[in-house]
Amino acid sequence: VNEAASSFSVGAADVDVENFEELRLEPQVISETLRVWEAFLRTQGTKEHAGEAVYNALFEGAPSLQTLFTTPRAVQAMRFTTE
Repeated sequence: VNEAASSFSVGAADVDVENFEELRLEPQVISETLRVWEAFLRTQGTKEHAGEAVYNALFEGAPSLQTLFTTPRAVQAMRFTTE
């Protein structure tokens, strides 16, 4: 575990469900996130496969969320990797 990830902790009391504020991250966190995202994309071979992997992981972990996504599966999978 790298230092940035190990020093980050959020509890339920830290989550503001009343407001949607801009997410501000340290430059180190941004660069590490981009590095890991690019590595993930390389392991999947294509953005289409990466989108499917994200889609599958999301809905296997929280099947109740599927009803919130009304666009076709293939379209939504691509949105995970292009938007």
